[in-house]
Amino acid sequence: MWFNRHPLNNSLVVFVHGIFGDKWGTWHGVPGIIQNMAEYDPWIRSYDYYSFQYDSTAFHQPPVIPFAVDGLRQLLSKIQGKYETVVLIAHSQGGLLSKAYILEELQAGNGSAMKVDLLVTLGTPHAGRKVLNPLHLMRKLPGVRTFGQLAQLASRSETIGFIREHWNEKHILRRPGNPSSKRRHIRSVAVVGAYDIWAGSAGSEGYPVDVRHYLEKSHPALAKPRSEGEALSELIVGELRGHRRPDAALKEIKEIRSDPEKVKQFVVRNSEGVAQIIKVNRVDLPVEGIQTKTATVILDFLIDCPRRPMRCLALDKMLQVYADRITGDWQ
Repeated sequence: MWFNRHPLNNSLVVFVHGIFGDKWGTWHGVPGIIQNMAEYDPWIRSYDYYSFQYDSTAFHQPPVIPFAVDGLRQLLSKIQGKYETVVLIAHSQGGLLSKAYILEELQAGNGSAMKVDLLVTLGTPHAGRKVLNPLHLMRKLPGVRTFGQLAQLASRSETIGFIREHWNEKHILRRPGNPSSKRRHIRSVAVVGAYDIWAGSAGSEGYPVDVRHYLEKSHPALAKPRSEGEALSELIVGELRGHRRPDAALKEIKEIRSDPEKVKQFVVRNSEGVAQIIKVNRVDLPVEGIQTKTATVILDFLIDCPRRPMRCLALDKMLQVYADRITGDWQ
């Protein structure tokens, strides 16, 4: 379910619900907060937002690995051509799903191509729950098929064991650096609720490569900020605002816009490259029309980019992507 989307956005946020949750009820109130902030905050406006759904009802719980993880993989594989960076914000079991997806991608050698580079987990039982170990053992008995995801949340389950073994610096770099096929930087933020009886304060702290934040919240409340100004909203928004900002490119744009002569030089310098993109996307335009459109696109870019910054890109590449999207068939 999309609740904010724009053709020029090259950054994506995916919300991942937990067990017994769904794409709407878990995040009730979040879409409204995001949409309100997008009206005045370019760093929030410049993300697309999607709420991911997977089966997790009381009597229909296909295992997180492989079924829910494969669903997330299919979603991101289908749409990742548009995005340079993907953020996962996950509640409860959704954090385990997200970590399992990331680790499977890294173990498959997709680290250099993977776009996910920020994960925020909210009340996720990273270490599993000991109280669910009997259910995990029961699932191994012939004929027992219900509550598969609850069993995977047991501290002795294969899912928890897989994450416990691999969510470390062997795969997850603490600091930004060049990714390899099986290792890359993921900023992983574990949010712990002081009144989280379900995940437990110790179990939701994550592992040494995770950054921890502590809030006075219950388990359900960790996915339901009530207003823009409360601590949970500020934490999430702060992570989104600061993520992969193209500050150098925006500084260049500001300097160019401050001097009409620099604006003219920027248009001349980039006209040939932008014209080639327009020729491909707008075969209906005559030569004169392409020339006019080229100048318009470049000038519009200098105005539009600060309003909706494209992350991860240098200025020249940013202009190319802008020209392609503004004149092409991007949805």
